[in-house]
Amino acid sequence: MNEPTSEGKRHIERWERSLQEVRRLKRELNKAECEVSNSTNALGKWLMPNDARVGEVIGVWNGNEIITAKKKDENNYDVDKRKRA
Repeated sequence: MNEPTSEGKRHIERWERSLQEVRRLKRELNKAECEVSNSTNALGKWLMPNDARVGEVIGVWNGNEIITAKKKDENNYDVDKRKRA
């Protein structure tokens, strides 16, 4: 069996490290996206009145920005924020 050259070995090791880094970052991104989804829905649910209907939007001032929440369905919300002009 042929052994890789020292240059080839460096390329292979670099390639393997980069693959590992991509896998690690994908796991972190997935975790962060789940947290954004969970915290968005928790905030939307907290902001909305209990009798809110699907499609209803509410806005709440928080300092110099307004946070808006829209009820998408029974358990999901869109939340956004805008700064005062």
